[in-house]
Amino acid sequence: MKKKYLLITGASGTIGLTATKHFLREGHLVLAHYNSKGKDLHLLKKKYKDQIHIVQGDLSHEKGIQKFSQNLKLFSVKTVIHCLGSIPNSKAIEKLTYNDLQKVFQVNTFAPFLISQFCIQKLKTKCVIHLSSIGVKFAGSPTTAHYSASKAALEALTKSLAKTTAKQGVRVLGIRVGVIDSPIHKKIKNKNMRQRVKLIPMGRAGSPQEIVDTLDFLMSDGASYITNEVITVAGGE
Repeated sequence: MKKKYLLITGASGTIGLTATKHFLREGHLVLAHYNSKGKDLHLLKKKYKDQIHIVQGDLSHEKGIQKFSQNLKLFSVKTVIHCLGSIPNSKAIEKLTYNDLQKVFQVNTFAPFLISQFCIQKLKTKCVIHLSSIGVKFAGSPTTAHYSASKAALEALTKSLAKTTAKQGVRVLGIRVGVIDSPIHKKIKNKNMRQRVKLIPMGRAGSPQEIVDTLDFLMSDGASYITNEVITVAGGE
């Protein structure tokens, strides 16, 4: 029988890598995806050997998603956690083009949904968790509307997929991630993190591990009656 893997897409990012390390320590078999920066994952491979399998895949286009999904047939994927995400260049909403929207929706919406759909239908996956963003609540900043829109679409698809697969014993969930202490914020032009953190009721940014701890709970037996939910982990926002 095939061993059951936990698939983490975007496993080389801040939250994805934290999740990968955490679940390896917990004894899970991890199928870790990355696109272009896999150095940290290959270092983990040296330590954990057969406990982790690394898969590279460019999910920014349809053929890449199809190829990646077909490669998953080699594994039994019990749980899927989508940490992948594209943070686009900051751009005023009145200047957004079709290509701007297409690029960010491809990675943030189309890829996670289609891979989840494939895993549920073909690999009998029973738990799927999509990472969304607190930007959905605020419709993004004046220059990140396209990013927040892509995550809003993902949340809608998360709920639709949850409702249609619940009778199969599948749980589909989302986490709306708040401001996390991560280098990713440096990619957004003119973002003042000190001022942004002041808006958070708890008065601080979250840590990647706090998101991973929520992931750990949601995929556990303790959350066996929870599906069709997007849980906000954002310090009160």
